[in-house]
Amino acid sequence: ILLVGIGLLSIYSSSLGKGDFLNFKKQLIFFGIGIFLMLLISFFDWRLLRENPHLILVLYFLCLFLLVGLFFFAPEIRGTRSWYKLGPVSLDPIEFTKIVLIILLAKYFSTRHIEMYRI
Repeated sequence: ILLVGIGLLSIYSSSLGKGDFLNFKKQLIFFGIGIFLMLLISFFDWRLLRENPHLILVLYFLCLFLLVGLFFFAPEIRGTRSWYKLGPVSLDPIEFTKIVLIILLAKYFSTRHIEMYRI
């Protein structure tokens, strides 16, 4: 939270000269959304992922579908198609994919830990 505060202060101070506080307001809104999502995820029962391994695979294939969809639905910006444009907000599916891949690999290695000791 301290780093976010320093970042918001920097954006605010750089906006003082121009009088344009749009970037500051956007970052403040995203900070609020981030805090809300952090609190929401903190109440998530992670045992659901342990008891239902197919849910992890469904999330993984959904992420792969979103990544492939970039080729067809994402606008090309500076020669790349890596973000979905949803009105004023851009969405990068690779960030979700990183989290899901970490959970998928953790599940895989937790079930294969005995086999790994034999190597």
